[in-house]
Amino acid sequence: MAAVLIATTLHRNVPSMAVAAAALAGFAAVVAVRALIAANNFRLTTYFPCTPPQPRLGWRRGMQLFASELRASLASSSWNMPFCQFGPVPALYAGSTPVLLLHGYGCNSGFWQPLSRHLHAARISHHAIDLEPILGPI
Repeated sequence: MAAVLIATTLHRNVPSMAVAAAALAGFAAVVAVRALIAANNFRLTTYFPCTPPQPRLGWRRGMQLFASELRASLASSSWNMPFCQFGPVPALYAGSTPVLLLHGYGCNSGFWQPLSRHLHAARISHHAIDLEPILGPI
């Protein structure tokens, strides 16, 4: 949605910009913001190291890990949360202990869609709720 908004704004306000260039710029802006967030998360790991200490990753493995994190972040924030929210009916399976999935700040139930597929496959009863609006009381 943010990419479409950026692309539309660029196309309307920069008459010489082609639609394809505006769309590419909108997509690139969203990827850049998510990449900055992922980079900041990696930077924060230097302040909060693992216990016990883990071996240092090389440059190549670090970049692979960063790319994986960026892909997961884009999928979660740009696809799962806007388009894949849970419906009102929980997944129920006989004999399983039910699991309630509760998202964090700024998210919704769509955040849990990848985990939900694994829980379905394992026949574990589960459901996720949405705590909305974002700044509303719980």
